[in-house]
Amino acid sequence: MQKTILKSSVLIVLLLCLASVISFGQTAFKTKFSKSNIYAGIEVGSKGVKISVVEISKSAQVTGNFNIHKDSTFNTDFISFTQSTFDATLKSFVSFYMLATTEYKIPARRIFTVISSGVKSQAEKESKQEWVSNLITKFQETIKEPGRKVEVIDVYQEARLSH
Repeated sequence: MQKTILKSSVLIVLLLCLASVISFGQTAFKTKFSKSNIYAGIEVGSKGVKISVVEISKSAQVTGNFNIHKDSTFNTDFISFTQSTFDATLKSFVSFYMLATTEYKIPARRIFTVISSGVKSQAEKESKQEWVSNLITKFQETIKEPGRKVEVIDVYQEARLSH
């Protein structure tokens, strides 16, 4: 009888430990809302690479509730279109993506990756669109997601997404 109680107690403790590990592993953030999802947006802009991590409540369409958890930038000056700025931009792009997936535990489907309208227009002006294409390809290869969507947005899309 005591062995059965001991086994049950050990099992309960193990299950509680496992449950706490699983719940911690779902997000690295203390969420503000009881029902929410964490999203990340990573943008390659003219001056650098930016990540924004936000928590959006399930009722956000009605209430507008969201909470910003992280907002960081690496200045890389991608639009100089040199090998060193390309390498720095790629490294920052990959680092932010890995931060979102591994440390913050954000599923890939909730991470949005874009190239800004400023980069697009400067690349077009200087006939450097291949730099943008190469950055996207190298990013996809490095993170081992060849199908990862990296949208090159225009000024209208950027305005819509920013507000």
